[in-house]
Amino acid sequence: MSVAHWTEPGALETHIWRDDQLRLAAKQRLDGTTTYKTYVLDTALLKLTAGGWLSEAVEAAPSQLHFVQAAAIVNSLKTLATRTSVRVLLNNPSAHLSEANVIDVLEAVDTDALARSQSAGSGYAQKTRAFLTRPVIPIRNGTLLCDVDYRTKLQPSPSRANDTLSDRSHPGLHNPELIRPASALAFADTSDLHKKQLAHFSGRIEVLRSSCVSILDSHDQIVRAICDAKNVGISDVPLPPQTKGALRRGTAHQHNRPKGIPPSSQLALAAYMLQQYELHKPSNVRMELSAVTEFAPLISHDTFEERFGILLSEFYLSRVVVIACFVIVMLATGWNKGTVMTLTKHRVQKIPGGYKLAGLKTRSGQNESEDLKQPVPPNRGNENKPTSHTANGLAPPLLKNDEDSEDDGNDVREVLDLSSVRAIDMLLQHRENVDTYGDSTDPSLFVTLALSELRSRHFRLKLNSDELNEFCDFIRHPRFRANDLRKQSHSHFYLANGRDIRATQARANHASATTTMHYIDGTALRTSHEATIKDFGDILSSAFEYSAGRLRFNNNATDRKTKLIKTLLLFPPSSQHPEDGESVADKWIKSLGNISFEIGAAEIKQCAYQRHYYSKNTAKLIAANGERFRHYHLPRILFCEALHRVILDSPLGGQLRSLEATLHEKAIRRNLRRDKSS
Repeated sequence: MSVAHWTEPGALETHIWRDDQLRLAAKQRLDGTTTYKTYVLDTALLKLTAGGWLSEAVEAAPSQLHFVQAAAIVNSLKTLATRTSVRVLLNNPSAHLSEANVIDVLEAVDTDALARSQSAGSGYAQKTRAFLTRPVIPIRNGTLLCDVDYRTKLQPSPSRANDTLSDRSHPGLHNPELIRPASALAFADTSDLHKKQLAHFSGRIEVLRSSCVSILDSHDQIVRAICDAKNVGISDVPLPPQTKGALRRGTAHQHNRPKGIPPSSQLALAAYMLQQYELHKPSNVRMELSAVTEFAPLISHDTFEERFGILLSEFYLSRVVVIACFVIVMLATGWNKGTVMTLTKHRVQKIPGGYKLAGLKTRSGQNESEDLKQPVPPNRGNENKPTSHTANGLAPPLLKNDEDSEDDGNDVREVLDLSSVRAIDMLLQHRENVDTYGDSTDPSLFVTLALSELRSRHFRLKLNSDELNEFCDFIRHPRFRANDLRKQSHSHFYLANGRDIRATQARANHASATTTMHYIDGTALRTSHEATIKDFGDILSSAFEYSAGRLRFNNNATDRKTKLIKTLLLFPPSSQHPEDGESVADKWIKSLGNISFEIGAAEIKQCAYQRHYYSKNTAKLIAANGERFRHYHLPRILFCEALHRVILDSPLGGQLRSLEATLHEKAIRRNLRRDKSS
């Protein structure tokens, strides 16, 4: 059976259509390394001919596509070519096509994408549509191909809302303020929010840092255990007779994995062979390590290859330790992943009390620098103190619920610098041994032993999203991406420095403050806006309550707050007010229906407006914060819907219907005005 498309390694300077084959040049830059690939399409098999719309799209495309776009285009073309009507249009020049012809092809692209994946269909189709509509060539009616008005019916993929560590729930923490995301913080006013936000961002950084430091502690404990095992005389270790004989003859390394080694003897035998046969160098020695309990804190997959990598901890860092170092450095510097991965021995300079790091932005070619210094005096008694672990993963030390302590951000910065200096120390020693005994073509500090190539002791640079997800699962932390660490770091700096966007811009080394806003335009900024809105809402609601006769003055009061006597509104004046706010809905929900209230013209009007608001904004409220929606808005929606039905079935139902008809007419007129203006 013939194959319609395939890929080939190697770089092409541009796309080529020759000898019944369309060859699309593609590249991908990842962790500072550029990889090239050629996507080949058998146009003869697919009956696609040169000289038509497809040829024009190939000529107009960038000289080298991204891997993802090239793969989407090739897969889509392979399916589109099976439809005769679409294939004919692709083989015809754009000048012969009508606007309806172009729309037919673009609709076929959407149909194919939707059939492939309901969730990723929109992005998949957008890449192919962008490729086909790139030519600036007039079609039959004179309209440029790139200007054909086509509106896809596919829903765009929802943007990823979780941009920082503080945007996620973290069950299991002791501090109740840190369990929920920062967006769910309850606050009294703007000042209270700023204090709680900084504590939340600092606390989440500390939780992750502590987990990573625990891994570094485990590494040091394992190294000490291996060194202690080396000091045990091999003659004193209980071993099977055949193993003792092989050791006396000096041929133990020539045998397959020995059988029948007692669990208590496995580490001592492994340490002896590690020293005797220099296993940190390329070799092919097999041994029994399945019962070495000292390795448990760093084991995630429990394979021989992983255990053997941990056995070499005296010389090399195991994969989970390298990732822990990477996370610490990311949090300390605030750099992007690619910049951190460019760190080499020559880009790390020793300075008094720490290191000066010099990273390279792989996209722009700009240099970044960061000084990491140990605080003097450290005053951190638990930094090098070993922590407890479980056999199936880490139990990270959790923050105490200390309500009296205040954090200005400096404490987190100091402890991060202390941990990052330690991480760089370990990475430099790791890299020195890789250069001395191992084999690696990449100079990065973050190379890890290729477990599939144990015999050669080959090290490679590989830290993708799958490995980060496994690391998060291992330390029992909500999953995150590398870029989330950068946003957490910059958001924390922004909060700790009085929300100074210019200082944050300088730290991020951005040419424009607009770019910096992208990194902090999440919980840190959004919730600050919500606090401001709430403060304004309090003022506005007081004015509304006064005008509605729901607020009067108590002339005998001694302070401003008690001078205002409020009669409860049916619903809170804004969506930012807390769940137990002063409203009939919240009080009724909290009492489980054990309070009564009167329904008059004002209540009917507010019920209609509130129901109209929820019908238009429920999806936005869910997308903005699902947890807040469940706890705050959903009970109010149910109350509103139940009240709406009660009023409709009552003698007051006519007033409610009349009011809802008016709201509906206003919405129609508003939509008509919007359509005319667009």
